[in-house]
Amino acid sequence: MIRPPAAAVVDANGKVRALVVAAEPHVHVTEEQVKDTSTLARMMAAVMREIMAIGRRPCPRRIDHEDISVSGDGVTQYILPHGFGGRVRWWVTDCTSSNGGMHRDADASTDDVLVLLSELPAVVTVRIEEVGG
Repeated sequence: MIRPPAAAVVDANGKVRALVVAAEPHVHVTEEQVKDTSTLARMMAAVMREIMAIGRRPCPRRIDHEDISVSGDGVTQYILPHGFGGRVRWWVTDCTSSNGGMHRDADASTDDVLVLLSELPAVVTVRIEEVGG
């Protein structure tokens, strides 16, 4: 299965925006090229090599939850939905203090929701990435 890299940002208001934008092809195919069978065969072989390389490249889905104000009280749960259906990796990518003292609440986190606690007051951005896939 070929899947394009997927990355999204979720702002503090829950609005999601994609980070990946479709690119225009850098090669244009002419009718003359298509009429010449040897040229067409070379072009198709090049396309197939590119497709196979993309299919072998790991590209886990990611989502960023931006600008979350954390109290640092150690008990308030910060619920970050991701919907990846399994184990995830996560890390603080931006923070107004050392790292917000963030740690996962193992009892409350599920396959589709990461729940964090914070020991330090801060404003954080947390990146969540699927494992495997």
